Amino acid sequence: MWRFKASGFYLAMLALTVLAAYMVWGSNGYMVLVSLRNEEVQVLKENHSVMQKNQQIEKIIDRLKHDGTYIEHVAKHEFGLAGVDELIFRFDPGGSQ
Repeated sequence: MWRFKASGFYLAMLALTVLAAYMVWGSNGYMVLVSLRNEEVQVLKENHSVMQKNQQIEKIIDRLKHDGTYIEHVAKHEFGLAGVDELIFRFDPGGSQ
């Protein structure tokens, strides 16, 4: 009778050990939870970065819609355009004299 109780105890301990191992390393276990939390942190960082970039772009769009001086600046420096009374001189950096 005593032998039966001891083997039942060991069997229950084995079952609990297997259950605990499954809870930690199983398909929906603790290790998966840790991995998902790390992924969430990375996604939130990326989201924050994208939101900041969007805010910068929105500011540029607003300036392009409403700020004539900024439009002139962009036209001159990014597209090489000149104003009404301006001349542009371009020199060949390694050119002949």
